[in-house]
Amino acid sequence: MLKVTCGILRQGDKFFMAQRPANKQMGGFWEFPGGKVEEDEFESDCLHREWEEELGVSIMILKDYMPVTYDYSKFQIELSAFEISVVEGDLTLKEHTDSGYFSKEEIMKMDVTPADRIIVEKYL
Repeated sequence: MLKVTCGILRQGDKFFMAQRPANKQMGGFWEFPGGKVEEDEFESDCLHREWEEELGVSIMILKDYMPVTYDYSKFQIELSAFEISVVEGDLTLKEHTDSGYFSKEEIMKMDVTPADRIIVEKYL
């Protein structure tokens, strides 16, 4: 099982989502940014690394949620979600093609990765 993380950045009643690049797996879908946990890496360290690499910001973890699993046709993931805040830097898209803050209702109408949709339904 592939372990991945995602960060939920809240602004009032809206949540930051980013659109995956077309040339990547699940291209064009929206997600809570994060990434794959490397060998011997804690989930929280992964999230800090990924937000720095992909969005150019330092984050602080405010809350962690119970991981969810999702079985894609070719692999299964365990997604660990964390509510976060940005403590340093300005959000800069380095890999994603678009981003924005959206309400839960808006997110439910978007093409969101299936695992992230579970996070929206369970925790937002």
